[in-house]
Amino acid sequence: MQNNKDEFDISSIIKNLFSKNIKNIRYERKIKLTLNQSDLFHGVLESMGMIEEFKPRNISSIYFDDNIYSCAQANLNGDRYRFKTRVRWYNNSLPSNLEIKFKDGYSSFKLVESIKDQKLPILNKKLNLNILNYVESYLLNSFNLKFTFTNTKIDFLRKYYVNNDGIRVTIDTLLKCAFFKNTFIDHITLLPFELIEFKYPSNMDTHFRKNFLRNFKMIPLRFTKCSKYTESILALQRNL
Repeated sequence: MQNNKDEFDISSIIKNLFSKNIKNIRYERKIKLTLNQSDLFHGVLESMGMIEEFKPRNISSIYFDDNIYSCAQANLNGDRYRFKTRVRWYNNSLPSNLEIKFKDGYSSFKLVESIKDQKLPILNKKLNLNILNYVESYLLNSFNLKFTFTNTKIDFLRKYYVNNDGIRVTIDTLLKCAFFKNTFIDHITLLPFELIEFKYPSNMDTHFRKNFLRNFKMIPLRFTKCSKYTESILALQRNL
Protein backbone atom coordinates (compact mmCIF):
# COMPACT_ATOMS: atom_id res chain seq x y z
CA MET A 1 0.00 0.00 0.00
CA GLN A 2 1.34 3.40 -0.94
CA ASN A 3 0.41 6.85 0.26
CA ASN A 4 1.20 10.23 -1.19
CA LYS A 5 1.88 11.71 2.23
CA ASP A 6 5.29 11.43 3.84
CA GLU A 7 3.84 9.23 6.58
CA PHE A 8 0.77 7.05 6.38
CA ASP A 9 -1.32 6.73 9.52
CA ILE A 10 -4.58 4.85 9.08
CA SER A 11 -5.47 5.67 12.68
CA SER A 12 -5.79 9.38 11.79
CA ILE A 13 -8.18 8.59 8.94
CA ILE A 14 -10.33 6.36 11.15
CA LYS A 15 -10.40 8.76 14.11
CA ASN A 16 -11.50 11.56 11.79
CA LEU A 17 -14.25 9.45 10.21
CA PHE A 18 -15.51 8.22 13.58
CA SER A 19 -15.68 11.76 14.97
CA LYS A 20 -17.80 12.86 12.01
CA ASN A 21 -20.11 9.83 12.05
CA ILE A 22 -20.69 9.14 15.76
CA LYS A 23 -24.37 8.22 15.24
CA ASN A 24 -23.42 5.61 12.65
CA ILE A 25 -20.78 3.78 14.67
CA ARG A 26 -21.74 0.22 15.55
CA TYR A 27 -20.25 -2.71 17.41
CA GLU A 28 -19.62 -5.98 15.63
CA ARG A 29 -18.97 -9.20 17.50
CA LYS A 30 -18.29 -12.42 15.60
CA ILE A 31 -18.28 -16.11 16.35
CA LYS A 32 -16.51 -18.52 14.02
CA LEU A 33 -18.42 -21.80 13.77
CA THR A 34 -17.70 -25.23 12.40
CA LEU A 35 -19.75 -26.40 9.43
CA ASN A 36 -23.45 -26.85 10.25
CA GLN A 37 -22.98 -25.48 13.79
CA SER A 38 -25.09 -22.44 12.86
CA ASP A 39 -28.15 -24.73 12.98
CA LEU A 40 -27.99 -24.38 16.79
CA PHE A 41 -28.64 -20.65 16.60
CA HIS A 42 -31.71 -20.38 14.40
CA GLY A 43 -34.13 -21.81 16.97
CA VAL A 44 -32.64 -19.75 19.80
CA LEU A 45 -32.91 -16.51 17.82
CA GLU A 46 -36.51 -17.19 16.83
CA SER A 47 -37.44 -18.11 20.42
CA MET A 48 -36.11 -14.69 21.47
CA GLY A 49 -38.58 -12.98 19.17
CA MET A 50 -36.04 -12.10 16.52
CA ILE A 51 -37.50 -11.95 13.05
CA GLU A 52 -36.00 -12.32 9.61
CA GLU A 53 -35.05 -8.87 8.33
CA PHE A 54 -34.66 -10.05 4.74
CA LYS A 55 -35.02 -13.29 2.87
CA PRO A 56 -31.70 -15.19 2.72
CA ARG A 57 -29.45 -13.67 0.08
CA ASN A 58 -26.46 -14.87 -1.88
CA ILE A 59 -23.73 -12.30 -1.40
CA SER A 60 -20.70 -11.79 -3.63
CA SER A 61 -17.78 -9.53 -2.74
CA ILE A 62 -14.48 -8.60 -4.33
CA TYR A 63 -11.87 -7.51 -1.80
CA PHE A 64 -9.07 -5.10 -2.63
CA ASP A 65 -5.68 -5.29 -0.94
CA ASP A 66 -2.10 -4.47 -1.86
CA ASN A 67 0.46 -7.00 -3.07
CA ILE A 68 1.67 -7.78 0.48
CA TYR A 69 -1.85 -8.16 1.88
CA SER A 70 -1.54 -5.27 4.33
CA CYS A 71 -5.27 -5.23 5.18
CA ALA A 72 -5.33 -8.96 5.91
CA GLN A 73 -2.13 -8.66 7.94
CA ALA A 74 -3.64 -5.89 10.08
CA ASN A 75 -6.44 -8.26 11.05
CA LEU A 76 -4.05 -11.12 11.83
CA ASN A 77 -1.85 -8.80 13.90
CA GLY A 78 -4.86 -7.64 15.91
CA ASP A 79 -4.25 -4.01 14.95
CA ARG A 80 -6.70 -1.67 16.65
CA TYR A 81 -7.14 0.54 13.58
CA ARG A 82 -7.69 -1.24 10.28
CA PHE A 83 -9.88 -1.16 7.20
CA LYS A 84 -10.94 -3.28 4.26
CA THR A 85 -12.27 -2.36 0.85
CA ARG A 86 -14.72 -4.39 -1.16
CA VAL A 87 -17.30 -4.25 -3.93
CA ARG A 88 -20.46 -6.15 -3.01
CA TRP A 89 -23.59 -7.26 -4.84
CA TYR A 90 -26.54 -9.55 -4.05
CA ASN A 91 -28.09 -12.56 -5.78
CA ASN A 92 -25.79 -12.03 -8.76
CA SER A 93 -27.70 -8.88 -9.72
CA LEU A 94 -27.09 -5.16 -9.93
CA PRO A 95 -26.64 -2.74 -8.30
CA SER A 96 -23.20 -3.20 -6.82
CA ASN A 97 -21.74 -1.03 -4.06
CA LEU A 98 -18.31 0.04 -2.98
CA GLU A 99 -17.99 -0.59 0.77
CA ILE A 100 -15.07 0.50 2.93
CA LYS A 101 -15.27 -0.73 6.49
CA PHE A 102 -13.14 1.11 9.06
CA LYS A 103 -12.49 -0.58 12.39
CA ASP A 104 -11.44 0.66 15.82
CA GLY A 105 -11.33 -2.54 17.85
CA TYR A 106 -14.90 -3.89 17.86
CA SER A 107 -16.32 -0.56 16.69
CA SER A 108 -16.89 -0.06 12.99
CA PHE A 109 -18.08 2.48 10.46
CA LYS A 110 -19.04 1.42 6.97
CA LEU A 111 -18.87 3.85 4.08
CA VAL A 112 -21.11 2.79 1.18
CA GLU A 113 -21.10 4.27 -2.33
CA SER A 114 -23.37 3.07 -5.12
CA ILE A 115 -21.52 2.11 -8.30
CA LYS A 116 -23.19 3.37 -11.46
CA ASP A 117 -21.58 0.88 -13.82
CA GLN A 118 -24.33 -1.15 -15.50
CA LYS A 119 -22.32 -4.37 -15.67
CA LEU A 120 -21.58 -6.84 -12.90
CA PRO A 121 -18.12 -6.72 -11.25
CA ILE A 122 -17.38 -10.17 -12.70
CA LEU A 123 -17.94 -10.66 -16.44
CA ASN A 124 -17.29 -14.14 -17.90
CA LYS A 125 -15.04 -15.01 -14.95
CA LYS A 126 -13.04 -11.82 -15.50
CA LEU A 127 -12.85 -8.74 -13.31
CA ASN A 128 -14.71 -5.75 -14.71
CA LEU A 129 -11.88 -3.25 -15.26
CA ASN A 130 -14.26 -0.32 -14.94
CA ILE A 131 -14.89 -1.38 -11.34
CA LEU A 132 -11.18 -1.65 -10.64
CA ASN A 133 -10.59 1.84 -12.01
CA TYR A 134 -13.49 3.24 -9.99
CA VAL A 135 -12.20 1.81 -6.71
CA GLU A 136 -8.65 2.95 -7.44
CA SER A 137 -9.85 6.49 -8.19
CA TYR A 138 -12.11 6.64 -5.14
CA LEU A 139 -9.38 5.57 -2.70
CA LEU A 140 -6.92 8.03 -4.18
CA ASN A 141 -9.29 11.00 -4.28
CA SER A 142 -10.99 10.38 -0.93
CA PHE A 143 -8.11 9.13 1.26
CA ASN A 144 -4.95 9.76 -0.74
CA LEU A 145 -4.32 6.01 -0.94
CA LYS A 146 -2.72 4.40 -3.96
CA PHE A 147 -3.04 0.63 -4.28
CA THR A 148 -1.35 -2.01 -6.35
CA PHE A 149 -4.38 -4.26 -6.20
CA THR A 150 -4.53 -7.92 -5.27
CA ASN A 151 -8.11 -9.17 -5.48
CA THR A 152 -10.09 -11.96 -3.86
CA LYS A 153 -13.72 -12.93 -4.49
CA ILE A 154 -15.85 -14.34 -1.68
CA ASP A 155 -19.36 -15.79 -1.97
CA PHE A 156 -21.71 -16.93 0.79
CA LEU A 157 -25.34 -17.32 1.80
CA ARG A 158 -26.52 -14.89 4.50
CA LYS A 159 -29.56 -15.07 6.74
CA TYR A 160 -30.63 -11.95 8.63
CA TYR A 161 -32.36 -11.48 11.99
CA VAL A 162 -33.30 -8.32 13.89
CA ASN A 163 -35.10 -7.49 17.15
CA ASN A 164 -36.96 -4.45 18.47
CA ASP A 165 -33.83 -3.19 20.25
CA GLY A 166 -32.00 -2.78 16.96
CA ILE A 167 -29.68 -5.74 17.45
CA ARG A 168 -28.99 -7.47 14.13
CA VAL A 169 -27.70 -11.00 13.73
CA THR A 170 -26.37 -12.38 10.47
CA ILE A 171 -25.46 -16.01 9.81
CA ASP A 172 -23.13 -16.76 6.90
CA THR A 173 -22.89 -20.27 5.43
CA LEU A 174 -21.69 -21.96 2.22
CA LEU A 175 -18.59 -19.79 2.11
CA LYS A 176 -16.18 -20.05 -0.79
CA CYS A 177 -13.42 -17.86 -2.16
CA ALA A 178 -11.87 -17.39 -5.56
CA PHE A 179 -8.47 -16.04 -6.49
CA PHE A 180 -7.41 -14.30 -9.66
CA LYS A 181 -4.65 -14.64 -12.22
CA ASN A 182 -4.31 -11.73 -14.65
CA THR A 183 -7.81 -10.54 -13.64
CA PHE A 184 -9.36 -13.96 -14.43
CA ILE A 185 -10.73 -16.28 -11.74
CA ASP A 186 -8.00 -18.89 -11.25
CA HIS A 187 -9.48 -21.39 -8.79
CA ILE A 188 -12.21 -21.67 -6.17
CA THR A 189 -11.70 -22.85 -2.60
CA LEU A 190 -14.39 -23.86 -0.12
CA LEU A 191 -13.97 -22.27 3.32
CA PRO A 192 -14.60 -24.84 6.08
CA PHE A 193 -16.43 -22.66 8.58
CA GLU A 194 -19.55 -20.59 9.17
CA LEU A 195 -19.84 -17.19 10.80
CA ILE A 196 -22.39 -15.50 13.03
CA GLU A 197 -22.20 -11.74 13.61
CA PHE A 198 -23.96 -9.57 16.17
CA LYS A 199 -24.28 -5.92 15.13
CA TYR A 200 -25.70 -3.09 17.22
CA PRO A 201 -25.23 0.61 18.07
CA SER A 202 -22.17 1.24 20.22
CA ASN A 203 -24.28 2.63 23.08
CA MET A 204 -25.98 -0.77 23.46
CA ASP A 205 -22.87 -2.78 24.32
CA THR A 206 -23.69 -3.12 28.02
CA HIS A 207 -27.25 -4.26 27.23
CA PHE A 208 -25.93 -6.73 24.67
CA ARG A 209 -23.41 -8.32 27.04
CA LYS A 210 -25.53 -8.33 30.21
CA ASN A 211 -28.99 -9.06 28.84
CA PHE A 212 -29.01 -10.27 25.24
CA LEU A 213 -26.30 -12.91 25.69
CA ARG A 214 -28.18 -14.54 28.57
CA ASN A 215 -30.28 -16.30 25.96
CA PHE A 216 -27.27 -18.33 24.83
CA LYS A 217 -26.36 -19.97 28.13
CA MET A 218 -26.64 -23.44 26.60
CA ILE A 219 -24.35 -22.56 23.68
CA PRO A 220 -20.68 -21.81 24.39
CA LEU A 221 -19.79 -18.50 22.73
CA ARG A 222 -16.26 -17.47 21.85
CA PHE A 223 -15.97 -14.10 20.19
CA THR A 224 -13.26 -13.59 17.62
CA LYS A 225 -12.03 -11.02 15.10
CA CYS A 226 -12.49 -13.60 12.35
CA SER A 227 -12.58 -12.01 8.91
CA LYS A 228 -13.90 -13.88 5.88
CA TYR A 229 -11.39 -12.00 3.78
CA THR A 230 -8.44 -12.89 6.01
CA GLU A 231 -9.55 -16.52 6.15
CA SER A 232 -9.56 -16.59 2.36
CA ILE A 233 -5.96 -15.37 2.25
CA LEU A 234 -4.96 -18.06 4.74
CA ALA A 235 -6.72 -20.63 2.54
CA LEU A 236 -4.75 -19.37 -0.44
CA GLN A 237 -1.47 -19.80 1.44
CA ARG A 238 -2.42 -23.35 2.45
CA ASN A 239 -3.08 -24.24 -1.18
CA LEU A 240 0.18 -22.86 -2.55
